[in-house]
Formats: sequence, C-alpha cells, structure tokens
Amino acid sequence: MEFRKPNCFLSVRCSSNEVPLWQRMERTAPVMLYDVHPDTDEGAILSSLFHKTLVYPDFLIQRLFRVQNPILWLHYALKRKQIEQDLGGLDADERRLFHGTYRDRLEAIVRQGFDWRIGKTHGKMFGNGTYFARQASCAHEFTDCGGNKFSARWTADSGFMESREFFRSQVQMPTLGSKYPQFLNQPFITIPGFHTDQDSDDMTNGRPRYKTQTSLAYENGTSDIWSLFNTQTHPLSHYMIVAKVLIGRYTTGIAGLQRPPPYDQRDSLVRLYDSCVDSILNPEKFVIFDNNQAYPEYVIEYRDLRWNK
Repeated sequence: MEFRKPNCFLSVRCSSNEVPLWQRMERTAPVMLYDVHPDTDEGAILSSLFHKTLVYPDFLIQRLFRVQNPILWLHYALKRKQIEQDLGGLDADERRLFHGTYRDRLEAIVRQGFDWRIGKTHGKMFGNGTYFARQASCAHEFTDCGGNKFSARWTADSGFMESREFFRSQVQMPTLGSKYPQFLNQPFITIPGFHTDQDSDDMTNGRPRYKTQTSLAYENGTSDIWSLFNTQTHPLSHYMIVAKVLIGRYTTGIAGLQRPPPYDQRDSLVRLYDSCVDSILNPEKFVIFDNNQAYPEYVIEYRDLRWNK
C-alpha cells in the first residue's frame, strides 16, 4: 500500500503582496519592533492616514514602530485563508484601521495580539469585541496620556488635561534600542507631523523643523518592548495601533453580542458574520470577536499639543 503525505491547510502559500516586507530579526526574539523612518514611503503613508483627522500641528507624531511578530502573522494569514474559503474564494476585505489603547496594554497586544477581554474601557455599543476605527480621531478617544489610565475622551470632557501642565518637562526622545536617551542631529526633513525633537521653537519659514534619529539601532530593532514603552518614552505621549483587520461579511452590531450573529438561520451556530459595524452603508467602527482577525502592524507614539503648547 502506498502512503502519500496529506495536503495540509497549514501549508499556506502567500502571494508577494501578502507577505510583509520585514527586516531581519534575532533568531531568539519572538517579536521585535523597528523604527520606521519618517522620510520613507512607509512613514509618509502612515503619517498621511493619521493626520487626515488628527490634524498637524495640533497632533505631532513622536515615533512610529513596525511590529514584527511572525507567530501572530501566521495566525492572521491562516484566518485570512479561512475567511476567503468561506466566501468561496472572494477577498476577505482586509482593511488598515486604527485602535486606541492605554500604554500599559501595548506590550500585551504586540506580543499576544488583540484581546477584547482586557479592553474594558472601550465602548460596547456594537458587541463585546475588539473595536477598530477608520479615523484616527475616533481611536484617539480611547488612548491615555503618559500612561495615566484616563481616556482622552474623559479628560477632554472634564478639563483634566489642563492639570497636566504640572508634568510638563523637556526630555530627549531615545534612539530605539539605545541604553540612554540621545539625539543625533541629522538633516531636516519636511514631512508634516513627525516631530522627534522636543524644541518646537526651532522654526524654518514659520514652520517647525523636523529632525530624524539614526543609528545602528534602527536596523537592529529591539525586543525589549517593556522598556520601550515604559522608560524610553515622553511623559505626555499617547499611543495608537495601526492594524490590519479582516472584515469579511459584516452586519450591524448591538450591545451584548459575544460573537457575530448568524447570516443563515438554518445553521445559526456555524454560518456567522465575520464582524460587526456601526453602519452598514458607511461603517466607521468595526468590531471583531476572533483575535486572529487582526494583526497589530504599527504603533504610533504621538502627542496632543492642544493642551501642551
């Protein structure tokens, strides 16, 4: 009897546009973060998306990191194949969306992925899942400032932001992976919104000048994620995640949902929608209930200067 090696669904083949363009990683590091240079196409695209609704110069990007987590990416790629199979080979409707979060949850998301069970401060109007927004301004409402665990929505409504003046300090942002904060003054760049130098009075033709940080640390990245978000950060920084999200079939969500509702009542336990939204015609908010449907692609560290000028 001849035995043949069975075809395995885990043998996922990705087209060239599905494979992320990543930098070389340490063999022993399960996840690494890399600085994205603001003067690259990658940085310019993300800056443009962010500043569509969080307008420069009120909001300034401090740093931008690419998340390289091969295990999370494999889970995400497998989920994409599953949704495409369920849709009969159609596209899974993959979108790049924003997710606001508190600083103390960043490491868990970057290492383990999104988990709606720890996102207790987010609104639950459309189900008890993980929420994403098409606009950065919506995601900003669910970030905290400097790890204070107060959402931007609460602080804006209460006037709490004015009390943050007490904590203002001039600090130097570190080069990623370096032991001590430092600045390496490089030629100025002109992409609005990227601001790594804390001296905002440095002006050229009436507009701020932007400086980049360069060193081998950019190429090497870092696996010390805790230090990156807790010791190598500005005290008034907000954090937002840019994620790839698989929307698939979607329907309007309602409060209390633990999983998406069925699209076929004849098989209500299996044939479910993939996600929920706030509006079918023009969705702005998206909710997923399967953690593998989203991959944390980038982390944006930024400041809200409306209250700190």
